[in-house]
Amino acid sequence: MSRAVFFAAVLSLAASANIRAQDDLWFRIESSVRSVACGEAFDVRVIVGAREGLDVEAIDPASLRPLRLRAKADTTEARDGFVVRSLTYEARAVDAGPLVVEAPFARARAADGSSVVAFADDLELDVREVLPEGDDGALELPAGPLPRPFSLRRAAPSLGLGLALVLGASWFVRQRLREAASRRAAFVEPPAAVARRQLEDLRARLGDGDSHRFAADFGTALQTFLARGLDTPQALVSAREEILRLPALAELPGRECLVRALADLDAAKFAGADLDRARRAELCAAFEELVAAVEVGSP
Repeated sequence: MSRAVFFAAVLSLAASANIRAQDDLWFRIESSVRSVACGEAFDVRVIVGAREGLDVEAIDPASLRPLRLRAKADTTEARDGFVVRSLTYEARAVDAGPLVVEAPFARARAADGSSVVAFADDLELDVREVLPEGDDGALELPAGPLPRPFSLRRAAPSLGLGLALVLGASWFVRQRLREAASRRAAFVEPPAAVARRQLEDLRARLGDGDSHRFAADFGTALQTFLARGLDTPQALVSAREEILRLPALAELPGRECLVRALADLDAAKFAGADLDRARRAELCAAFEELVAAVEVGSP
């Protein structure tokens, strides 16, 4: 209802016979401040005094718009023939600039049906802006482009490559450590004992599908045995042709089997040739014969 319509209704009431003297009812709004920062809390108190016997209608907080209110206290006391009710609110103003709460009113009724209306004065406040001078409150964005958020899908190729590199390096290190441990053990155990233990492992892998790995492990075991058993340490780092030229192998029984074994191992390691189960068993048997021949010839 607009103020003009409301004042017209009040004048109409004043002209009727049921209106009582306004001295029987008074209404006041008090603020703890006259100037307040935007959004800052302050107290507003609504006070209604009604002569005893009058029934005062409830005060609607919406009449104090545009203030935003939260009830804090509600007290009632008798004073000089009046019943005085005081309502205290925590108030906030959200828009900067002059703020006016236009004259709200209170209304009370008597037992005989007559009524009286009282108006409070306008409540005027100065609401200050809290932003620094020259700041219009617009959202500030970084000058450069925003960083792209992390995406597992985009990072998956890099993560996969990194994982593959780590696994490859781990496998390489483990193999080198295993070979180093095997060679260290060769200098503690007798060469024949080391060779037979390695042969047991090789025979357990006759059906293994990885010919390259089998050939590499077999060659390592064979070169380690030749280096210790024949006292030719250069055999550890020699190629097949160099091993076959070692003087210690010239009169060794089973030399022809050793020549074919080294050729088959090189073909599997460097040319991708396959070593079937039967050929692997033959290689293991030739290795064992070589170990036995070296043991017999040892002083």
